[in-house]
Amino acid sequence: MLKHKFFSIVLVVVLMVGMPLLAQEEKEDTNPRSLIGEKVLEVKLPLVGGGEFDLSKHKGKDYVVLDFWATWCPWCVKSTAHFVERSEQYKDKNVAFYMVSVGEKMETVKKYMEKKGLKVNMAVDTDWKLSEYFKVDYIPHVAIIDKEGTIIAVDVGEDKIGPVMDEVLKKAFPDVKQIAEEKE
Repeated sequence: MLKHKFFSIVLVVVLMVGMPLLAQEEKEDTNPRSLIGEKVLEVKLPLVGGGEFDLSKHKGKDYVVLDFWATWCPWCVKSTAHFVERSEQYKDKNVAFYMVSVGEKMETVKKYMEKKGLKVNMAVDTDWKLSEYFKVDYIPHVAIIDKEGTIIAVDVGEDKIGPVMDEVLKKAFPDVKQIAEEKE
């Protein structure tokens, strides 16, 4: 009986001391904005229509805008207009625009693009490698990389895609008339 009480007390003490220590274990930072200032992961993904998305080919030459999305996401579909407008607006500048389909099959994305008449650079991230690196938990999700391969902006949400692109690209290319200015 005394032995049983002793083990019960030891168990309670171990749990009281051990549980908080386990809870303090370092957690992974899931905030995508924590990537700002980091060098981008060099990865290659297949492009719809053939070819390959390769971030390293843009280093030293282009800004890169990535729009992570999916065909089944209504907010992503809505934000596509922002992306297409900006890609047209900056077509003569050193800015490469890529939509990145998250976790979908090439054929699904290809059919969607054909059905909607969507003519953009579309990478397909079926294994989530790039999406995981950019901490894509929610979509749409935009990331902008400067010419040196440093992540300079990341944001999430359909209402953020256009404003984030405008803010960053206006600083980089002040001579380009902004979409908001054109609509006034």
